[in-house]
Amino acid sequence: NPEIVGFDMYMNLYHFNDWIKDAMERVKEDLWLELYEGTVMVQNQKGNLTTICNDNIGKNEVNAICREMGYKMGSLGSSIDNHYGSRRKNEPKIEFPPFGYTNLNCASDASRVMSDCKMDNYEDADVPCFYGQQLAVNCYDEVWEFKMMSIVPVTRTVRGSDYVRGRVECTVHAQKHGLDLDPRSHVKVGLVIRGQDGLREVDADMKYRYFGHYYVGKFKRTDEVKGDDCFACIAYLPDTDIYVVGTLGPDECPDNDKHYDQWVIDQIPEGEA
Repeated sequence: NPEIVGFDMYMNLYHFNDWIKDAMERVKEDLWLELYEGTVMVQNQKGNLTTICNDNIGKNEVNAICREMGYKMGSLGSSIDNHYGSRRKNEPKIEFPPFGYTNLNCASDASRVMSDCKMDNYEDADVPCFYGQQLAVNCYDEVWEFKMMSIVPVTRTVRGSDYVRGRVECTVHAQKHGLDLDPRSHVKVGLVIRGQDGLREVDADMKYRYFGHYYVGKFKRTDEVKGDDCFACIAYLPDTDIYVVGTLGPDECPDNDKHYDQWVIDQIPEGEA
């Protein structure tokens, strides 16, 4: 909103350098695109917003939008699903801005939608659009991403022993076509301790915590875990041999891919491996 001026004095503007340069080059444009939870909106100099109907939208149009947003590619999304996700029950109807355009058409190399593409004003269109047809996209740089982002121990020494109790928190990034995989059904994570002869299982089914967006594996005194043990979090796709590993511990800790391979295979139910 151009009528509201604000500035966060603690903001490091260096991280927004490319965006600022791009915005300065386009400051005289009358119309430009914005994404609001994936829904594509057209904004003008006065801050007014309209949406684009998703009639006749294809790969070229989606990729043009995502390139303009700074990504390599994208896929067609749902304005309602992007807003609510899986929380659809009893949710109020979303108040989208009115339709402003329809029949967006872009060439394969388009990167500035309002200047490189063609579209019809919605008020001139013969075919109506309805609630839920607001154009939405999922933008991304890689079709498939699966990696361990962090592994953090939170432990306390058990008095009178060499052992510790506590937990290990592991953060996993798993996306396909720019959409997060379900962290409880599509991805499983196990906590193990690495040894020269194999892996010792600490928690084979780490629990996902939505409030922190991480998996947590707990251990107590009787698990005989030491503070300098060679931890590893193994994130895998159930019933497959696809996995990623995050490790924690001294530099001399063993790290054997064959041990990880076997552990993941052991998680596949008997008869399905």
